[in-house]
Amino acid sequence: MPKRDRAARSCVVSLFVLLSALVVTGTATAQVDLRQYVALIETNYHQETRVTFETLAKHFTSQGEKQLAEFFDAYAKAGGFGTGWVYVAANGDNFVITNRHVVSQAATVNLSFEQPDGSYKTFADAPIVYVDDFMDLAVVQFPGGAKVFAHGFPIDTSFKQDGTQLFSAGFPAFGGKPLWQFSTGIVTNSRARPVGFPGYDYLVQHSAQIDKGNSGGPLMVRDAASVTGFAVIGVNTWKATQRENTNFSIPAKVLPAVIENARKAVAMRASAPAMRTALEQTCRVLAAELRSPNPDVEKIHQFISYAQVGRRGWDAFEGILGAVDDKKTWEESFFEDPIETMRTSLFYLFWLSLDKHQEASPIEFREVSAADQDKIGKAEAIRTEFLAGGKATEISWTWEYGQWRVVDFELPAIAKAQPSEQQEAAKPEDAQQAAPEFGSYILVGASFYAGSSNGYGNVYGSAEFPTAGTGTADDSVFSWSAGLSVEVPVTSLFWIEGQLNLVKKGRYYQWNSPPDTNASNNIWVREEILYLQVPAMAELHVSMVEGLSFTLAAGPAVNIAVAPGGLYWDYLNTQYNLPSTWYDGSYFNPIALSAVAEASVRFGLGGSLLCISGKVDYDLTTDFNYGSGETSHFLTLSGGLSWKFPIVLKKAPK
Repeated sequence: MPKRDRAARSCVVSLFVLLSALVVTGTATAQVDLRQYVALIETNYHQETRVTFETLAKHFTSQGEKQLAEFFDAYAKAGGFGTGWVYVAANGDNFVITNRHVVSQAATVNLSFEQPDGSYKTFADAPIVYVDDFMDLAVVQFPGGAKVFAHGFPIDTSFKQDGTQLFSAGFPAFGGKPLWQFSTGIVTNSRARPVGFPGYDYLVQHSAQIDKGNSGGPLMVRDAASVTGFAVIGVNTWKATQRENTNFSIPAKVLPAVIENARKAVAMRASAPAMRTALEQTCRVLAAELRSPNPDVEKIHQFISYAQVGRRGWDAFEGILGAVDDKKTWEESFFEDPIETMRTSLFYLFWLSLDKHQEASPIEFREVSAADQDKIGKAEAIRTEFLAGGKATEISWTWEYGQWRVVDFELPAIAKAQPSEQQEAAKPEDAQQAAPEFGSYILVGASFYAGSSNGYGNVYGSAEFPTAGTGTADDSVFSWSAGLSVEVPVTSLFWIEGQLNLVKKGRYYQWNSPPDTNASNNIWVREEILYLQVPAMAELHVSMVEGLSFTLAAGPAVNIAVAPGGLYWDYLNTQYNLPSTWYDGSYFNPIALSAVAEASVRFGLGGSLLCISGKVDYDLTTDFNYGSGETSHFLTLSGGLSWKFPIVLKKAPK
């Protein structure tokens, strides 16, 4: 073959191979819209839980307790939201993996997948088939066990070194609503062991951005063999609030066991004999723990179902408040998480009801109620019989999150009260003494202050006014302010506040034009200016005793002149109104900056806060003296009252 032909053929073959490689590579790495594989998870409370909150909201509305009514109404209407991701098992079973804290407290969840046109494909009332009680993981199935996806994310359990590039996806909150976010970062600590995370060999610390609402979402690396283009190496779960870009994920190595447990739970739910065997085993475990000299309290606590909270959680909480000395701790816990606190209250009463200290007759499991044995897998509650303290005791169970949990038991003899008898038990003003979550509630208030305002730094003003009764130079002028405020807790100690005030300031001074000793050139001025003031304050809250706190606040403020006015006197003591030209832009700043500091003592008062305060307001930029070029400032000292009301906002994302 001639060299030219061989060369041409070689070129064609090389080009064909290159194009083939591009086609193959393009196919393998074709961009897939991850939003179709990452789920927005929205929780649905048990119906009885919603009804309980609605009933309490209506009751406190009828009693005039507006803040309590708003608190319960917000919980009745709102559920939390978080993120999950699709996993498809080898046999085609579809699951969504997420965090336990995203779905806990819920009866079911709604799974929504964002489509290319911005709409959502939603699967309502998806069952929570399994939660891990000791690791923050949960598994959700599509309604009816539907196999919606042919492919999902593969799981990569291999160890990832520090510096490995990775990606995060999910639906963090923006303006209180979920909004898709895809971010990238690196592994910053491949074997993180932070304090306070027992039960994990290690966590994956990384710098890919996650925020509230990302919980349960995938932490990924690129995987060309995956249909999605990514593989999951962890489940995003925590974000360090006191460090930048410090996020933690549960490593993927634990996921195969969790998914296998979920598959077993699904299979068990379909078999009444298997469910009965599991119920009997659970009852024996409970009895053994209660007989133990060192019972595992956390394990016993996990036996309490969320389904029980709606029916009897409030009664249990009120009963606990009537029996303990440390009511404040329980009230703070309630306003942080009312459902979990009511569940804990039920646990304590459950513990008391079994009277485990009866050594002469320790607790024993006897049998599943004969009347309910054929109802397993069909009825919501199955009764079992125990012997506790020599007395026959009935405990009812329900299937929840892939296991049997207690849904009913005989309440012990402890003081219980209906909501109408306990209006003063727990109120939102007590919640400000807790460690609130940012955005969980706000304080809105109205205030009025009165005091005196003076000029400071004026180059004139040392002489007295020419006649008695007019006042002396640099005398103070009556000042007042009235306004509205909004305070938001960042922590129990640190808050931020915004204000909108109408403020009247003023000052006396003597002025010469030009400055000389000629008395005929002297005038005496009393400026009075009405400002619209907008301060932004940082606050320090210190609780002194129950219902009493002390607050320090400071920050800058913008002052916008809305009605300047005042008077002046000539050397003959003839009085005139200050002309409008006195405040023109040449010698007066219509927009001024000031520094504001405030100290207050706060008292709880009938669901609100009464604040007695003192304030210092020092203008940084106000007025330039005619011809001097030196700045003159207002210094205002005042005292007053403000009245603040808490407003509980909707539940935060998980």
